[in-house]
Amino acid sequence: MGVNFVGLVPSASFDNKVPECPHGPMLLFEKADDCGSKAGRQFYACAACRDRKQCAFFLWRDERLPAEKVRQWRQRAAGESRAASHRQRYDRARTILSGGGAQYCLTCTALVPASAAAEHRSHPTRPADTESARRPTQLLRPRACNKSSAQYLFSPDTVTVLDGVLGAAGVRRVLCCGTPRLHEHLLSAGQRDSLLLDLDERFEEFWPPETFSVYNMFNHHLISEEGHRAYREFVQRDGGRGLAVFVDPPFGARLEALALTLRTIADECGSQPAVFLVLPYFNEPDVLRNLPGLHMTDFRVEYDNHNKYTSAAGGRKFGSPVRLFASVAPQLVTLPEPTYRLCAPCGRWVHADNRHCDRCRSCTSKDGRPYRHCAPCGRCVKVTWQHCAACDRCALPDHPCAGQDRGVNRAVSAPTQPKRPAGHQPKKKPKRRRK
Repeated sequence: MGVNFVGLVPSASFDNKVPECPHGPMLLFEKADDCGSKAGRQFYACAACRDRKQCAFFLWRDERLPAEKVRQWRQRAAGESRAASHRQRYDRARTILSGGGAQYCLTCTALVPASAAAEHRSHPTRPADTESARRPTQLLRPRACNKSSAQYLFSPDTVTVLDGVLGAAGVRRVLCCGTPRLHEHLLSAGQRDSLLLDLDERFEEFWPPETFSVYNMFNHHLISEEGHRAYREFVQRDGGRGLAVFVDPPFGARLEALALTLRTIADECGSQPAVFLVLPYFNEPDVLRNLPGLHMTDFRVEYDNHNKYTSAAGGRKFGSPVRLFASVAPQLVTLPEPTYRLCAPCGRWVHADNRHCDRCRSCTSKDGRPYRHCAPCGRCVKVTWQHCAACDRCALPDHPCAGQDRGVNRAVSAPTQPKRPAGHQPKKKPKRRRK
């Protein structure tokens, strides 16, 4: 039983408006049977959280709620919002930092003045000052919930390369969707303007509404009006020229919803901005299906706080599987040598381990390991694969295939039991007598 994305659809129970949860307008999905021959029941669910334990708001589309329940629904959704405004939180944080001796409490997720340090003695804290507040991703503890807001932060080398790519593409303003580490770098470098849109409300203490707003990228929902005003001014400046949207979504995200958001941003800024997206290479078919204007580059995106998606010791053998997808021309995605090289026939930068295939007319490696060309298949495959005559395709040498039944290209398997002579009857175990 699969789940299909439908869209942002109004509900009859909510006066023909899209029902909302604390994370904004909810998305409509449809349960489909395995064969897809019959449409299933449709339901509304949170756009930000994929686990109902994190956001319990749920509604069947054909369910008709009485007016009192609709009132309670809206009251409960609004009641889970923060009482203090973004500007109030930011101004309070400036006052605390200016007093000196401030701490950031990791338990309470808030800045604490020196006068209140004793109240948080049993909590883990980190010293905070005006300088550390400029880089809050190094001050805060990254969130680790993979079904809503897991935070994996770009490594310094990755941020430097991405900044270079933006410069080569002629980008002057960057709308950072879920990329706080890149936002920090852009603000400190001062060469490009940056506005961060992120679901993490903790950043409100460190960045004003002009440079940050709490945002849900899957329904294009800005939680505050002051953030919405800053967003509109940012994307519509210069008629939308020189704008890029840089998105680092959760790896299990519904790209149909993200594609709808990117189309809305393009409509609101009045032109088509450059789009950069970060996802693993194995998401390429899904990306191209929903965002056909993007292409996958060979740049390996690395994270500071991921023990596998890094080139450091203990990381994945063939490097990080996360790639940069871009809408700009491939030759504009310039990458640093000698780790990367410019492939003249392809006209794009590729990893040094990626070899050009004259038959395929491209550098064919996807996952970081070298590929080789298979003439019967007419394409390049992983070097660990072999061509199977029975399947007429390349696969691992010990893969199960139809040829095993005919003794063709049989894979090595576990030894079989010896055959018993005809008429042989296994001995019956004697029954135990009860005491």
